[in-house]
Amino acid sequence: MIVMERVVEDLVSVVIASRDRTFELARTLSDLASQDYRPLELVVVDDASEQSLEPTVTAQWHDAVFKRRETSMGQSHCRSYAFGIAKGKYVLQLDDDASLTRAGDLATAVRVMEEHPELGVIALYSYNGLELPPDFQAPSETRYALSFLGAGALFRRAALAEVGGYLSFFHSHWEEEELSIRMLKGGWAILALPTVVIHHRLSGINRRAAQTWKRGLRNQLWAMVIHMPLRRLPLELGWKLALGFVDAVKYCRPLLFLAAVTNFLIGIPKALVLRCPMSKDTLRRYDALRFGEIRTVEEWRSPPAITPRDLWRWFRGVWWHRPRSRPFWSRQKGDLGESLMNSYASIGGGAKSQGVGREPAKRQSS
Repeated sequence: MIVMERVVEDLVSVVIASRDRTFELARTLSDLASQDYRPLELVVVDDASEQSLEPTVTAQWHDAVFKRRETSMGQSHCRSYAFGIAKGKYVLQLDDDASLTRAGDLATAVRVMEEHPELGVIALYSYNGLELPPDFQAPSETRYALSFLGAGALFRRAALAEVGGYLSFFHSHWEEEELSIRMLKGGWAILALPTVVIHHRLSGINRRAAQTWKRGLRNQLWAMVIHMPLRRLPLELGWKLALGFVDAVKYCRPLLFLAAVTNFLIGIPKALVLRCPMSKDTLRRYDALRFGEIRTVEEWRSPPAITPRDLWRWFRGVWWHRPRSRPFWSRQKGDLGESLMNSYASIGGGAKSQGVGREPAKRQSS
């Protein structure tokens, strides 16, 4: 549980965790100031940057809440710490290199949240690339989702207070998916809202693709131990280990694969302490969101059972085209694929190649 300050109705708190990205943070704050929605509270947590980010923050947002960690605690810890400080009824999480793209975006997301009391999170659409094409069009379909992306998401503060923030020992990668499972277990829905687009510029500072990939595999395995019923646990662990092995070959990372599995095994006691398997109803909803499509609140409350045909459609239509990095033998730059919530500026994604892709692409429905 997060110990939070007294809620202020209609206030939106914007939380940003940052480390050493002075220029990117300044741009994000400048873009944020152009939003029509008020009142806004800004909470920035500096995760032990070499030079304090406070001058950058206060120069653009004089009444911001600024907190500095003298020792790096990791993204998950800093975001959860910011959640505890935030006073708004709603909390907008942004990466320090990500910006809302239209002046009315935040107002739109808040309005949708107000209209749907079942929502704990609104997943904003993320376009990943150096420049946002002027004619970029995100998918128009709004539907319930399995998870959200950390670059941009709007939380209901009451939901965060109930289910808690990120698991600090995850550090980063797959922490959003794990929190999403707790949202589902708590009865909170996640809605993908592609009409609100986040431009995620993918700063190269502090991006270490190989280490991020390793943590992601480890964290997926831990999340399954924490949340999956025993009867499904071997299947889920086997699936994720198999995908991890294939990726280790594609990205030439056999030693990192072994390190991820070793770290997972060493950390199993931490995961077992938190183990709370999904109920039958929650698992049914999880599967419906993962392998099918839920568009109405009635379907969300009473999700349909998944059929073999649904699994085949998921495999061909979603998993096969998922966001992912190119294999090491590819001569093309950038990442591949797109999903309900994001696309990359690369061939096979949502736009022409711009040479981005310094980090493995964020996956959904793995």
